[in-house]
Order: sequence, then structure tokens, then C-alpha cells
Amino acid sequence: MRRPRHLLVGALVLLAAWPSPRTERRGAPWSRVGSARADAASSGLETDGTATERLVRDEAPRLASAAHQLRFAKDRKLDLRGLAGSALAAARRRAVRAYGAVIEYFPGDRAISAEAAFRAGELSRAGGARAAATASFQDAWARGAGTPFRGRAAIALGRLVREDDPAAALGHFEQALLDLDTPRGVRDEAMLWYARSQGDLGRGADARRLLERVARTALDPVDRVRAFDRIAESWIEAGDLEAAAGALHHCRRELSDLMREQSKSGARLRDAVEGMRSFARLRAAVKARWGTGSDG
Repeated sequence: MRRPRHLLVGALVLLAAWPSPRTERRGAPWSRVGSARADAASSGLETDGTATERLVRDEAPRLASAAHQLRFAKDRKLDLRGLAGSALAAARRRAVRAYGAVIEYFPGDRAISAEAAFRAGELSRAGGARAAATASFQDAWARGAGTPFRGRAAIALGRLVREDDPAAALGHFEQALLDLDTPRGVRDEAMLWYARSQGDLGRGADARRLLERVARTALDPVDRVRAFDRIAESWIEAGDLEAAAGALHHCRRELSDLMREQSKSGARLRDAVEGMRSFARLRAAVKARWGTGSDG
């Protein structure tokens, strides 16, 4: 049963007190782009082994240590700045190969090679090379025992498969949560994605309980904003607009002091609040319900 119209008016008043959300960001790096064949062609790694090894040697000479080799690869990643089109794609392939050189030259340094594999996966994912990204993240997971990159790789793998297989994604996020070496901030991120996958599987109440925990306890206030945002969206999807408005009110009350800080962290938090998708969705839902003329 729908609640009285005055409660919906209250929701609109609450929404008016918040900044207008930004337009939805496009081009999320974990979205599926292209086919497996396109992945292989654009990855820079999924080619003939001998040819790839020769490219690595030509473009990334062996340096004195794994740390120097990783620094070299990070510099190649910086080369992507300001590029577009084919120049960007070529620079990305060079950076991926530079990270591959870290693993080839220093496979025994598991911590650095795990980071190199993870960074290569990020680059491949950003370029739409899903198969190459998956292989790199799996490598980072295998090499990353005792490092933060094991948990981060599990999250990345879950995000890659979530759209097609939320149950499999749930398993990856759970791996990150169960790994004792996953840092608290990364664990909060894993919990956010775990909750989203619960929602994907139709377990809205379970998802909200997990999100409420993140909203209360997350180390990074931005993760708290993301949790509140998803809680509000979940209530909108369930048809309880007053509960959604309540979640946004709670978010404002809990984080208002931090949002007023004139600092980089305060600005970052304000950006996160402006990017909340639930504002626009709640506005639209309230207006649609009011327009039906069927509220009590």
C-alpha cells in the first residue's frame, strides 16, 4: 500500500536540500567491450610467445632490480597521458608489455610481480581487452599471497564477470573478504561489491544489511557514500520511496561535517555525493508516483 502523499512531499523537500547529481559517468572500465578475438588482438600479450618476448626485450631492457623494473613500467603507463585513439592504444600495449617484463625478469619477487600483473590487468581492462585482463588478474591472485594485490585482484575478477554471472562474481568478492591480507579499505570495497551481487541475485534485504554495515563503518567516507547511494537505490527498486529518502537523509546527517571540510578529502567527498545516482532516481520516482493521482 502506498503511503500518504505528504510523506512523498517530504521526500521532495529532502531532495531539494541536496546538490544536483552529476550526469552518469560513461565508459566504466569494467564494462564488457568487444569480443575475445578483439581482446587478443589489442592486449599486446596474447600473441606468439617468441615475438612477444622479443618485444619485451626491445622495449623494456632488464634493469638492476624488480623495483627499478616496476618503476620503468609505471613510467610507461604515464606515457598514456594526453593520448587518444591509435596512439593511446599503442602506448597502452607498450605499458602492458613493460609490466610483463617485470614478471619475466623477476618472477621470484612475488610481491612486485603481483603488482605488475595487477597493473597490466587494469590497463588491459581499460582498453577493452577482457580476456587479457582476466589472465593478468588471475596471475596477480596467484602471485599475490601476503600482499594487498591478492584481494584487489579478486575484486577485479568479480567485477569483470558480475554482469554475466553474478553468482561467480559473489565468489570472487568473498575470496577478497576471506583473505586475511586484504587491507581494511580494500575489504570495504569488496563488501560493497559483494552486497551489489547479492542484490543482482534478488537478495535485496541481505544486500541492504551488508550495505548498512559499510555505511556505518567504512574507513573511507567515499565508500560510506557509495553504500548509502546503493541502499537508497535498493529501496527505490523495492518501491519504498520514503525509506530511500530516509537513507539519503541519514547520509547527509552522518557526513555533513566531513563534507564541509575545506580540504582535498572534503572536496573528494563532495564529488562523491554529487555523483550519487539515487538522487535523480528518487526524484523521478516521486514525480511519477505523484503524477498518477493514486496516492492517499
